[in-house]
Formats: sequence, structure tokens, C-alpha cells
Amino acid sequence: MAYDPFALVEDEKQEETYDPFALAEDQTYDPFALVEDEEDVTTPISDDPRNQRFFPVLSRTIDELQASGWAGVRVLGETFNSERLIDAGNRGIAINEAQVAKRGRPLMAEEVEDLGDAMTFVKQAIAQIIPSVAVSMPGAMAGAALAAPIPVPGARVVGGALGAFLPSFFLSTGEIDREMKARAGEEFEDPGAAMTGGAMIAALDVASVAFGLKPLIPVILKKKTLKEVTDELVKEGVERSVAQAAVAQAVKSSIMEGATEATQEGIEDFMAESATGLASEEGQLQSSLLNAFLLGAIGGGTLGTVSGAITQSGVNQQKKSEREVRQQLEAIEEEVLAEVNIAGETWATMTRAQLIEEAERRNLKIRKNASKATITKALTDFEVFNRRAQMTENYFLENFGALTAQEKIDRGKRKKELEELEGKQLL
Repeated sequence: MAYDPFALVEDEKQEETYDPFALAEDQTYDPFALVEDEEDVTTPISDDPRNQRFFPVLSRTIDELQASGWAGVRVLGETFNSERLIDAGNRGIAINEAQVAKRGRPLMAEEVEDLGDAMTFVKQAIAQIIPSVAVSMPGAMAGAALAAPIPVPGARVVGGALGAFLPSFFLSTGEIDREMKARAGEEFEDPGAAMTGGAMIAALDVASVAFGLKPLIPVILKKKTLKEVTDELVKEGVERSVAQAAVAQAVKSSIMEGATEATQEGIEDFMAESATGLASEEGQLQSSLLNAFLLGAIGGGTLGTVSGAITQSGVNQQKKSEREVRQQLEAIEEEVLAEVNIAGETWATMTRAQLIEEAERRNLKIRKNASKATITKALTDFEVFNRRAQMTENYFLENFGALTAQEKIDRGKRKKELEELEGKQLL
């Protein structure tokens, strides 16, 4: 009977079942088994890496990551002397490596000859970067969320760091294990070396991602809102081009991530050579370091661009709001000071007694020994505040009925921000 994964146990007795952690010889059904009897109708693989498109490269990278994940399972099996984990890891690696073999390799930096090749290299590099980011970022967010209830300062940060570290550690450990076995044979085992190198690589991963997304880390960890982060940056930052800020953060992140990836590649080679006593082929290490640096630089530049653009856009908006409020307050103050009463008098020309009378009429409390300048300042601030509040109210109520629901929400938030800024300006 063929295996039916959707059949209910009570409706149909399954004669063939699969246990992912059972030994291979005990299996009656193996989803990892390669189909050899069917005719191969796949499209022949192109030998030219320039012909490899974005999604095939993305799929190949995902398969490579999955193979490293299964290798991590194998390392756990070697560590705890579990044949079941080793067997499961080997079968997982086999199926993913078979998928990798169906796709051509991406372009190497040394093969770039012209601008077209360079563009192809960049597109393929992005496809190779996405899976790694997709693994580390959700891990960091999940770790921070799980650590949130812990009433200890810095719990979110530690949780986020562990959330990013563990997947990278597991995958990097498997990657080093695969490299060691590629050099010394499938029977070679050194889980200690694989995990040591994996921990070093994962630590560098956490540091590089944190640097690339530095302005947004508090938001990602849900430690602060984007507005709170923007407020802090406003205090120490200046208004400038969003593109300029994005490029600046991209350059810094690109250099940092490129150096990190090259270092990680060096660690992997060093640990494999130290454990097996076998060096990589001549020129292979240099090529790996160069390509790792360039891939890291492209990935870091991408993250840095997004991070820099988002944060600087928020700073610019806040600075613009502050500038608008300040200009409006100054204009209203000039108007108030220049205003005359029925007798043609301004506050500057009134006597102290007249100013006190004006203050009492507005229910302002004035000290008995207050000077004329102090009373004038109190009257001016009172009138500026009232007129500014009225202008704000008029602005936000203008055509309010014609706004969509989202526009009303946005305008309400904007009104609250301006009122807060107005209060700060008058203090």
C-alpha cells in the first residue's frame, strides 16, 4: 500500500510509516529517498553561472542552509553518541545536496568581466543573502519577545542576542562539519571543533547585524517605539538628506559586514584545517575570502541603506515640525506685541497699572512686585498660546469631513505632536 500522509489512523491502517529519528534500515517509508526509477525530465543545468537567475540562486542558497541545518543535527548526534540523530542528519543532507546539484552555481567575483557581469553578481549576491537575514532577524525578535516578561534590566537585549545567536550557531556548526567531512571523508568526526567554530561565527553574526541595524535595534527588540528612537536622534542629530544618511549608514555597514563575512570564512577554513590537518586547495581560501567579503558588503549595504533611510526620515520630519512651530510662534508673538487697543496703545506703551488690569481680565495671576517687563511677558505668552492653539484647531478641523478615516487618524496624531512641541517651545 502506498503511504497516505492525510489518511486518518482510525479510518485507514497505515502499513508504511516514517520516523525521522529511526535508523535507515528500520524505515518502511523514507521521504528522503531519491527517486531513481522515474525519467529525469528536468532542464539541463547551464555551465555558465551568468545564466543563473535570482530565484534559482535563492533556492540553491536555501537548500545549502537546510543541508547545514541537518549537518548541525548530525553534530548533535556525534556529541551525544546518538545514531538516530546522525542517521537523520545524513539523510537530510543527502536530499538537500541532491537539490543543490540540480541547480548551477552563482557567479564568482573572479569571473566578473564587465558591467553586465557585475550586475548579475550583485543580483545573485542578494539572493544568497536573503535566507541568512530571514533566519537571524525573526530569531532576534522572538528572543526579545520571550525575554520581555523577565523583570531584569537588559533582558530584552540578551534575549534578542540569543535569538539571533542560536540559529546562526547551529547552521555555522553544520557548515564547518560539512567542510571537515568534505576534506577528510564522511567518517571523520570532531563535534567540538565544529561547535567552537560555530560559536565564533555566530558571535560575529550577532555583532554585524546589530551594527547594520543599529538605529533600529531598540524598535526591533520592542524596547522603544520608532518615535522614541527618533526623539533621541533628534536631540543629537541634524536635519539632512535621507539619501545622504542612507548612503552613510550603508557604507559603514557594508565595510563592517564585508569584514565580518571574510573573517567568518577564515574561521571556517582554520577550524576545518586544524581538525583534519588538511588545507584547502591552493587559491581556494583567497577566492572564498574575496567572495565572502563582497557578499557581506552587499548585504551590509542593503541593511544599512534601509536602516539609515528610515531613521533619518523620522529625524527630518521631527526637525521640520519643530521649525514650523518655532516660526509660527515667532510670527504670532510679533503680531501680539504690535497689536493696539482701542486707544491705540500697545503693551509696550501701557503703564504698569494698565498691564495689571489686562492680566486680571485674562485671569492671570501676577505677583504684587512684578515688574512691567514681567507682566508684559506673561500677557504675551498667554496670547501667543491661545492664538497658536486656535490656529492649530482651525488647521486640523479644516475640511475634516472630507478626510478618509486613516487621514483623520494621521491628522489627529500630527495635532498631538504639534501640541507637545508647542508646549516645549513655551516652557
